[in-house]
Amino acid sequence: MRKSMLAAAVPAALLIACGTSAVIPSYSDVTGVYWTRGTSAAGLEMTLSLNDDFTAQMSSDYLNGQPPIVESGTWLIEGDGTVSVRLTETGGVSMYPVINFVFRYGVTRLESVSWDRSIYGDDGLSMERI
Repeated sequence: MRKSMLAAAVPAALLIACGTSAVIPSYSDVTGVYWTRGTSAAGLEMTLSLNDDFTAQMSSDYLNGQPPIVESGTWLIEGDGTVSVRLTETGGVSMYPVINFVFRYGVTRLESVSWDRSIYGDDGLSMERI
């Protein structure tokens, strides 16, 4: 029995040591509002809402006295535990091209692992749950 417990613990420890989560988050874990400031564009605050009906809304405020740009779409949890966000419209009008993000989920944050670098720069997004 002890040997089989050790055999199960070693792969789990390796996953943790490699920074890979063996646990897929639930939808209720991920649902919420995330925020970031100071991406590669100075003077920008972004808020991402992941709603329990699987809709998503990203608000980008350039802090210039103009209303924020609000984009909306959908989100889901992929089989590997990452969170995919697909933004398809702004102001009720379809966007082309659509904007896709893939985030790694952490209990208090989302870290982008795939994004459009021509829009969001090379640093990606690190968003804190608020």
